[in-house]
Amino acid sequence: MFRKGVVAVAVGTVLAVAIAFTLGWLVGLPSYDSEVLARSRPTLLDLGIVVAAGGISGYTKIETKISGW
Repeated sequence: MFRKGVVAVAVGTVLAVAIAFTLGWLVGLPSYDSEVLARSRPTLLDLGIVVAAGGISGYTKIETKISGW
């Protein structure tokens, strides 16, 4: 069962990447200016923000006074 699951995830990943690549190639993606491209290059500051946000989100999920679950 584990092997079937791994194969299913691998095949699904390959298919998703292939379909996305094919659609992007057929549609022809526009070229963006430097401002848009600069926003798509994350830095260590962005990583720190993401880690902090994930930690806060995890804490609020397990703390019943905050999450209300």
